[in-house]
Amino acid sequence: MLLRTRRAVGGESVTFGLLQDGHDLPRLAVPSFAGVDLAAWASANSARLSHELDVFGAILFRGFEVNTPERLQEISERMCGSLCAYAERRSPRTVLAGDVLTSTHFPADQSILFHNEMSFAREWPMRLFFGCLRPADEGGWTPLADSRRVFARIPAATRAAFLERGVRYVRNYHRGVGLSWRETYQTEDVAEVEAICQRSVVGYAWVDGGRLRTWQDRHAIAAHPRTGETVWFNQAHFFHLRSLPDDTAAAIRRNYPEEDLPQQTYFADGSAIADASIDEINAAYAAEAVGFAWERGDLLVLDNMLVAHARTPYRGPRLIAVTLGDLYSPGRVENGRADP
Repeated sequence: MLLRTRRAVGGESVTFGLLQDGHDLPRLAVPSFAGVDLAAWASANSARLSHELDVFGAILFRGFEVNTPERLQEISERMCGSLCAYAERRSPRTVLAGDVLTSTHFPADQSILFHNEMSFAREWPMRLFFGCLRPADEGGWTPLADSRRVFARIPAATRAAFLERGVRYVRNYHRGVGLSWRETYQTEDVAEVEAICQRSVVGYAWVDGGRLRTWQDRHAIAAHPRTGETVWFNQAHFFHLRSLPDDTAAAIRRNYPEEDLPQQTYFADGSAIADASIDEINAAYAAEAVGFAWERGDLLVLDNMLVAHARTPYRGPRLIAVTLGDLYSPGRVENGRADP
């Protein structure tokens, strides 16, 4: 990429535009001249950054050499009020430095479904920061989908059912299956786990001689606190058996009764979510998916409510670092909707 060697007209040090013709997601931001300090720009342009995110939901900063965990930490701190911990862990990650984590450790030959980070929780980060420390040799994209458009694509009857009933997430911590409760809650102390569950409004029970089971009733739809727009904001499809390969789902069904499934989602009244509804949700995400190839040093900033993300299979080493920022708690949750 060729950079202009003089300041852009009007003194703008960062230029915004399209990454791909026909797609406004993600918004592309590049330095207007060599040597732009992105951390300094972020400190001086917080209103511009918020506006771009409110409109587009995702910005890809390219050409700023965000290529170390420390650099990612510095810039993400400048771009949000504060960074936050990865709580109620659902996937394995490694700490790289400070608040910087790896993206989810998951087999390279498999995809990760679309999701808004921690949308199953009582509180969630409003901003996500992905730094490309090493792109894969092939694939390994992070597709994006506008949560406003996903909401509009899901059939009205399905939207109405989720709005009326909300989502229940049930999790059984079986030995050797997924993360242990110790990894999820980052403690060995049973009393501390119980206290965390109580603070987070998560139901829990110790069954079968000490195995933990949790359940939590959450929203399916949310209103963005700044724009007021309605977004599809849950992981009902992500943790539902329907989204697994048929043979994998069948094997889980053979090995566990319904109440002991490692993970499953229901409506918050306990009734089943039909496979057809999960298919509709996955189809809406697929229709809105926009992908791009990572370049070393890229920084992708997401409004976590406005844009969902996924991951494609890949070949070769890949390292995407992640930070979470601006923890948010909705002011009111009624039935399946969360509002500011």
